[in-house]
Amino acid sequence: MAGACKTSMKIQADQIGSPKFQLYKTYMFANPKNMPASNFSFSEENQKFLFEAVAFEMNTRGYESTKGADLIIRLQGGTSIETERGAPPPMHDPMMFRPGFGPYYHPYGYRMYDDISKKQTTIIVDILEAQTEKLIWQGVASGVLTKKKDDVELKIREAVKDIFEKYPFKAGVSQ
Repeated sequence: MAGACKTSMKIQADQIGSPKFQLYKTYMFANPKNMPASNFSFSEENQKFLFEAVAFEMNTRGYESTKGADLIIRLQGGTSIETERGAPPPMHDPMMFRPGFGPYYHPYGYRMYDDISKKQTTIIVDILEAQTEKLIWQGVASGVLTKKKDDVELKIREAVKDIFEKYPFKAGVSQ
């Protein structure tokens, strides 16, 4: 992925408590099929990209994927459509009262009340200590992932990479 640029998504991360990250060497994923659909609403294809990207980042840090792991990674998020409605024209607008025009149309023929829709994507990476199932680290990317369907895989990978830039821990290494 050489030459990839940072995602335009907003990235946040937080360590919870004082876990001993040097003790952790292995990870496994929580099964998204056991979560409510509202917590994980990516398409199957995008889920695959997301899991692969997180696995790549964990493996790069020296963690090994195995059952009975030290860490559980829970992925949440999805894409929703947010709609904003433009403000109505002022009632004193003289164009409103010209023949052929009304309060919903602009003199050049387009609607003044056009809705502005955008897809808002959120990716949440929770890392839990397997023994206690307590959350010890969380990274979140939120924003517009991409407008082009062909760019989704690359943008998911970039967003996950940006999340993990905030996760400085390597397997079995004291920080």
